[in-house]
Amino acid sequence: SKLIAFISGDKTESQVYVANADGSGLRQLTSGPGLRDDPTWSPDGGWIAFWSDQDGDSEIYAMLSDGSELTQLTDNEFHDENPSWSAWPVAGAATQPLTPTPAPTRSPGKKATPPPANLPTLITDTQGIQMALVPAGEFQMGSEDTRDAAPVHPVYLDAFYIDLYEVTNALYTACVKAGVCTRPNPIRSYTRQTYYVERKYDDYPVLNVHLSQARTYCQWRGGDLPTEAQWEKAARGGLEGQRYPWGDAAPTCQAGAANGANYSACGLRDTVQVGTFAANGYGLFDMAGNLSEWVLDWYGPYSESWVENPTGPSTGEDIVIRGGGWNWGESLLGVASRTINVFGGDDITGFRCVRTP
Repeated sequence: SKLIAFISGDKTESQVYVANADGSGLRQLTSGPGLRDDPTWSPDGGWIAFWSDQDGDSEIYAMLSDGSELTQLTDNEFHDENPSWSAWPVAGAATQPLTPTPAPTRSPGKKATPPPANLPTLITDTQGIQMALVPAGEFQMGSEDTRDAAPVHPVYLDAFYIDLYEVTNALYTACVKAGVCTRPNPIRSYTRQTYYVERKYDDYPVLNVHLSQARTYCQWRGGDLPTEAQWEKAARGGLEGQRYPWGDAAPTCQAGAANGANYSACGLRDTVQVGTFAANGYGLFDMAGNLSEWVLDWYGPYSESWVENPTGPSTGEDIVIRGGGWNWGESLLGVASRTINVFGGDDITGFRCVRTP
């Protein structure tokens, strides 16, 4: 199908967009200072070129039509015309269009699928567990102020459902009793020797669960662990550019507080019951503090351009964990904060599950 590319904005800040010829499928591909004139297409429709102008300098850029492989081609004092493309092929030139080298560290992700209409905002799965809808759409992932979370980049995700709470001891035990999951090992928490088996901790988050155990549990329920992008979009709760799931206010240890979290400053040195603090904008609890949470992605650098349903690097050495645990400081509770784990369970890592509609 035919595509349209255009620039919207002003000399201070502009964006390159692409859409289907009927106006559907609008995507922002990139942004920058002083983008000028409409982009031009390569004859094969695979590449877009444009130029920007700021402070007397001007640069020509080219990128693939999906926004990837953005490349600055020139750095001159002034260009007074938009770049143009030769007819393809050209005598003496290559006989095939340019083929970008795939990024070695991140997999391309899954193509977007049309969201089903009228999805309920809350469901209860076959195990009686409530899950909240995170709607399809684009969000800004990452942070320029957080270690290993730059650059901020646009990410599109299909709609998905995610657990309201971290998986609890009682919920995980149901999978063990079904003969599908294996017990956590050890059964203690940091200060409680029989944490997993004592009924008074049924509604506390399960811990000492390895990555494979967490995935087995989620798959038993018809889902899986979230990708890193799914987790961050869910944690943001519909907010953009805010540091925590509730906004920019500093965390507090007060139960029920909108900006509440169980973290190192609380001095508890262990978990609290799930739902002790208020939910975020999607109705999700403990997206900061209590336990850090497993995600599916290998640890690796972020893309610099628009990406669709990313699944992280195809290989790696460490798995990302998100959210911050009871022993983490305030600086690591942010929705963009990333740390790593080498597959093993411990007393600061738990998880929650996602599923597709």
